[in-house]
Amino acid sequence: MFIFLNTFKYVSAHETITLINASIILKNDLVEYSPVTEKHLTDGMTVRELCSAAITMSDNTAANLLLTTIGGPKELTAFLHNMGIM
Repeated sequence: MFIFLNTFKYVSAHETITLINASIILKNDLVEYSPVTEKHLTDGMTVRELCSAAITMSDNTAANLLLTTIGGPKELTAFLHNMGIM
């Protein structure tokens, strides 16, 4: 039984990585100044790639998609409150 109980950890980790690595960018998602994401409408980008685009290139669409990924402005605000930042 204990062997089976550990199986869910692998499946859970795999599914989490799958979700993190999957990102679709729709033309409707594009906002002004999106030098990286505008080039990936057909192939999408991973969360890691979105983070890089948002931070290194100030890509606004990447930032918006990341904000959506974490649950939106309310979740970001709650996180900042929990960290004692706000």
